[in-house]
Amino acid sequence: MAFAYHALIRLVWPPLLFLCCVVTGAQAAGAPVKVDCGAQPRHGTRDVGLRRVWERPAETADYLCGRLADARRDAHGNILLVDNQLKDLKVFAPDGAWLRTIGREGEGPGECSDARKVFLRPGGDMGLLQAVPGAIVWFQVDGTPAGRVRIGGDPTVNVALTAAAWAFQMGDEIFVWTDQLRSGDEYSDPAKRVVRLAPDGALGATIYAPPAEPEQATDELPEEGYQVWAGRWCPGAGGGIWVAPERDRYVLQLWQDGVLRREVRRDYEPVKRDEAGRELVRENMRSAGWREDSYRVAATAPVVASLRPAADGNLWVRLDRGGQLPPDHPLAIFDVFSPAGEWLEQIRWHVAPPLGRWLILDDRSLVMMREDGEGAVAALVLFEADR
Repeated sequence: MAFAYHALIRLVWPPLLFLCCVVTGAQAAGAPVKVDCGAQPRHGTRDVGLRRVWERPAETADYLCGRLADARRDAHGNILLVDNQLKDLKVFAPDGAWLRTIGREGEGPGECSDARKVFLRPGGDMGLLQAVPGAIVWFQVDGTPAGRVRIGGDPTVNVALTAAAWAFQMGDEIFVWTDQLRSGDEYSDPAKRVVRLAPDGALGATIYAPPAEPEQATDELPEEGYQVWAGRWCPGAGGGIWVAPERDRYVLQLWQDGVLRREVRRDYEPVKRDEAGRELVRENMRSAGWREDSYRVAATAPVVASLRPAADGNLWVRLDRGGQLPPDHPLAIFDVFSPAGEWLEQIRWHVAPPLGRWLILDDRSLVMMREDGEGAVAALVLFEADR
């Protein structure tokens, strides 16, 4: 009996202690709940090897792949790939067989001037999100055009989605980070904010608006920049928004209806960049059109690279490793948090070279784009974790 009692205590005590800490913090009227994580996650660290499932050429007689911007699975396990360069959607079967290409560049029915994300309706319709002007171009499963929804719900409102590449869908709800709203001089809503979209494209109430950026000292070049909108936010369980607001400290915040509800912190030392890491920053800045004499590269990498919601409601935080790559390092390291902010585990993904740019499909798979010597996409590779 004593053994059973002590076993029960060991089972119940850790989550009970965590709950007590949360309740204690919540007792302060109107104050956000504070969660301070320990030195180690509750379930430790897990190394996950990703194996190659299939590899397909980027160009065949049936399809051509340009610069891919988004990837996800539909209800049948098909893989949907958004091509930002060709403004279309490639659909592959789970075994890698090409099924169809949907959409094309243009302004007419079933056409878009931009393609950043793919969304799904419960009936199977697929939508391509374009940034400027903000819109979702919908298609039926077979590729038949199914209408266009203007973001803002009103043709007189011009909504530019600077962060369209980092929009999210959670269940049936779509969340976007809006920018540059224009409907006349009297428009009062903040330009930069996270909102929920109505089915007709109307913008919901503000869930999160970033604080004003601090002024930069005029006697020094700015660092390469840290943008929360660039993937460092995502929907949370219960309709809130998680953000990673600080570059150099491990801080996560949960916002709901414009109010800070929860703040999670843990001790973490940012990764010091080596020359390879600094060159990666310079390469990304060149791609964004920045001259090297207009900014300086920070000595350390940001703490957080990206946030993403998992299907089970947990929050996955990908750490920025400053350009550290396989085979000497994991491809990616994720901290996994519960909806309440408890640090559950750390997951490290391992992939054998050769490498390329990659897009996460879900919490166990990714699509990698291997390039040729001229930087063009040469092959698509699906990697999955062993079950």
